Amino acid sequence: MKKTTLFIILFLLGFIVNGKAQIVEAEYFFDTDPGIGNATAITITEGIIIDETLAIEIPMGMSNGAHYLHIRVKDQNGTWSLYTRAPFEVDNTLALDGIETIDFKVFPNPVSNRLNIHFQDLNDYLLRIFDITGKELMNLETSQLLNNINISNYVTGIYFLKIIDAKTNQESTTKVIKL
Repeated sequence: MKKTTLFIILFLLGFIVNGKAQIVEAEYFFDTDPGIGNATAITITEGIIIDETLAIEIPMGMSNGAHYLHIRVKDQNGTWSLYTRAPFEVDNTLALDGIETIDFKVFPNPVSNRLNIHFQDLNDYLLRIFDITGKELMNLETSQLLNNINISNYVTGIYFLKIIDAKTNQESTTKVIKL
């Protein structure tokens, strides 16, 4: 199972443009402003206030270090807001490009209570679960083909399961959605 690098930023929009006009468009860009109306469009539900959670993919090949995500909106009168920005770090040491990954299945996904992990090979593995901010929530060693992990105490959201083969140091990361 070969995976591509996907980083997700959850960003809560709480824009109000002039207080009365409907917001009809939104766009984002990283670091350098390409000009109003030239950034990447965001699909939104139009309204006077936009309050949505977005998943935005960070482009492949973005350099390590500090970056900014910028978001702005446009109202029905054609007026663009000032952008708001969110800082984030890129660390390509977590990237999976060009690395052989571990063959496993995670189910069910989305999950409510118990997450099953089935490995193709019987090896020693390190299982780590991270929240969206990168905080490690679980660290477990296993040598079983099928693992059943209780995540019922986790809040609803997106998590990342990182699996490391203890013998080869190969690693794979997958997104897990907790209901």
